[in-house]
Amino acid sequence: MKPIDQPLFPLKVIHLDDGLTVELNDLQEVGTYLEFYDSDGPEDSKEVLVLDRAGRRVRVFVDCLEVKRCTLYEADPLSEEEIASLVAEARQAQKKVHKQSLWGRFRKWFRKSE
Repeated sequence: MKPIDQPLFPLKVIHLDDGLTVELNDLQEVGTYLEFYDSDGPEDSKEVLVLDRAGRRVRVFVDCLEVKRCTLYEADPLSEEEIASLVAEARQAQKKVHKQSLWGRFRKWFRKSE
């Protein structure tokens, strides 16, 4: 792996549904915090965004607390506007799923019956 492909620590993990941010200082912390995670997976990529110190997206694969892959997607950092947009899109998608869930439909029905 070329040095340009390696992310700069600390990594910033942003939970897209609520905007919670966690800073991870090394690969051990990444494995411990993410446990089972694949940034290329359809579900995980909608829930968490991982950036390095320079603001570049990081490709991470963690299996059973072991970091199997930790490289950069691209060399260019994301702007603050791009990050805010990703968080907003994820929140909208989460709201849509929640409305369609059994609990969401029940709450809607219950409000109508009041």
